[in-house]
Parts: sequence; C-alpha cells; structure tokens
Amino acid sequence: MPYNKLNLQITEKKHWYKDHPEEGYIKRLNVINGCIVNTWIETDHEIILNSVDDDLLLKVLQETGLEMKPFHVVMDLMHVREVTSNYKHSIANLLYNWKPDLRTVGLYNVYQPIRIVVESLAAVVPQSLLFIIADTYEQIVEKVTSGRRDFNLLDNGSEENLMRQRFLESVAKLTWLGMLEEPVPVPPIDNKYYPYFRAVDEIRCDLMSKETDKKKEIRALKKEFKDRIGHMNLKMNAQMELNKKTTQNQEKEIWELKTIIASLESELSRISGVFREKTATLQKLSDHIVNLEVEARTKKKMLNLCQNLIETEIIEKNLQHDLTEPESAFLNALHSNHPNLTQRELKICILVRQNHDTEEIGRSFGITKRGMESIRYRLHKKLGLEKHQSIKAYLSRLSLPV
Repeated sequence: MPYNKLNLQITEKKHWYKDHPEEGYIKRLNVINGCIVNTWIETDHEIILNSVDDDLLLKVLQETGLEMKPFHVVMDLMHVREVTSNYKHSIANLLYNWKPDLRTVGLYNVYQPIRIVVESLAAVVPQSLLFIIADTYEQIVEKVTSGRRDFNLLDNGSEENLMRQRFLESVAKLTWLGMLEEPVPVPPIDNKYYPYFRAVDEIRCDLMSKETDKKKEIRALKKEFKDRIGHMNLKMNAQMELNKKTTQNQEKEIWELKTIIASLESELSRISGVFREKTATLQKLSDHIVNLEVEARTKKKMLNLCQNLIETEIIEKNLQHDLTEPESAFLNALHSNHPNLTQRELKICILVRQNHDTEEIGRSFGITKRGMESIRYRLHKKLGLEKHQSIKAYLSRLSLPV
C-alpha cells in the first residue's frame, strides 16, 4: 500500500479488495481526499492484468457517495508487466460507457516495456477525460489534486509528436477499441512515416477480412444447424405420424379380432343347447337299441353308429367352451397372418391343432370324407403352404407354447 507522505486524507475499508488466486495477486482500493480512487496490486511477482474489476470500483463509489459526483482514478502499475486483450477491451468500455462522472485517469510506476501500451491508450481516451502518467505515487497525487489540465501525455505540437500520436491512436483503435472499419490516416508516400502507417493499415485490412470470413463462417454454421434441426423436426413429426397410424391400425386389428372371437363364442353358445339335446337323444336311442330284440350283429352295428354320433357331438361341444389364453393367442396369430380365412376354416384349424383327425372333424361339421379332402386342399392353399408342408405342423409352429 502506498505511504501517506503528503498528509492526505485516506479512506479505506477492509473489504475493498479483490482476490485473484489463480494469478497470485490481490487488488486493493482506497480513497484519497474524498475524490481520488487509488488502486494498487499486492503480490511478490510480476503479473499480467486480465480483469478490470469494475464491480469493485463501483462498490467503493457507492459506499463513499462518489457514484453521483466527479471523481478520479489512479493506479499503481509497479508489478504489471503485460495486459491482455480482454483487459484492453474492458478498459475501453469503462472509459467510453462508464456512467459515473470520471474526470481523470492517472497511472504511475509504469514499467518501461508496457509504457507504449499505456501511451496508445492515452491516444484514444475521450476528450473530456484527462489522462496522466507519472513516475511515483506522490507525483500522480500532486498532478491530480492541482486541478491543472496541461499534463496530457501527448500535448506537444511538434510534427514528430503529432505523427507519434496519430500512430499510437491508429494502433489503439485496433487493439483497445477494435475499430477495424476506421481507416488508418496514412500520410503521403514520400513521408518518412508512410511505411509504418501503411503497415498498420494492412494489418487492419487483414483483421477486417478475417473478421468478415469469421462472420460468414458463423452464419454458415447457424444455417447448417438450423437446417439440421428442421430436418430432425421433420423426421420426428413423420415418425410420430407413422406411430399414430400404426397404433390406429393395431387398434383396428385388435377390434376385428375381438369381433371374430365374440362371434365365435356367440355361435358356440347358441348351438350349445342343440348339442346337449342331440347327445341326450342319441344316448336314449342307444339305450333303446340295447333293449330291442334284433339280431346281435345288427344291434352291434346300430350301437356303434350311435356311439360314433355321440363322440362327434362331444367334439362339437368342446368347441363351445371359452377359448383358453394359448388358443386365443393362436387364433389372433392365425387371423393376423391369414385374414381371408372363414369362421368355419378357423374352427377347423382349432380342431386340427387339438389333434382331431379328418374323419372326426368331418363328422362334427356334417361333411363327407371327400368334402373334407376338398376343404383341406383349399385351406392348404390359403395358408400358403408348399405341397410337402403339413397343415398340422404349420399350425403347431404358429401357436404359442402352453
């Protein structure tokens, strides 16, 4: 911290500092004579300035009441050996856009290698702002408190100093302000400073060209990603519509299957009573034949015929029962793969799956052996089977495990 050798009124608070642990330094502030904000760096090594810390400055102004009053800022650059591009742009923004009434910027203990950087900043500060460079703390305080405005660094009317100021101003517009569109005031070609200004202008043109290319690249990338997003949205909408149609188709198919199952169950339920009556009648007939006084051979033939009819009725009766879960799954799969099958053909497939032979199935439907052969031939074609493929084997593979 600078020593108070001038009997100045110093205001300071413990929390007026900003720690930069990564860079290894602490920035501290105090206020001199109620209007000069003094900034210095606490460290044991050389540093590179990267942050202006305008939030810390604003805090000090608010707590001292200087936010709405004219004030001055001075800074000790003893440990500063370089400033980053980010720091330059932040300083320029502070000088041109700072709302509080900043009147003077003073820098002291400026290390010689960065003095030219400081002078380039001095060349572009607003005209309303006084910019001062001094060797020591005492000198900077004396110049600021004197109220004189003849300390501007580049106020010298010589031609050489004028060209120097113009050169530094051109460099500062590129580095501090980023004003690439501002042409460099190149002197006539026979002027001894022409090569230097011309070189700076070439750098400006190159930077502007790169900036233009960068903007084009950014626009192209934005367009590419916009197109990608649009394409992805299109695919997503198409997929959603496809899923919607698939769901609708599945719901329609489920409804159709349920309708078929309900129809089968209704039909089986309707004929259930008829089957029971037929079976009872056949049983009575069989009992009556037993008591008949006829030739034994004829009686046996008649009883066998009744027994065959009773067995046929039992097969038909089995079809009236509610379908089991495996049979329902089998029927769903069969109808899904072969929607052109009739209800009678679906019944026949169920009986084939239940291992009933052709003769039994024919009796259950009242169809002759030859008629069943014709039905099996048509069913074989409807199922899309080759000549060597078995209907029973195909239906067994199609059904789910029990």
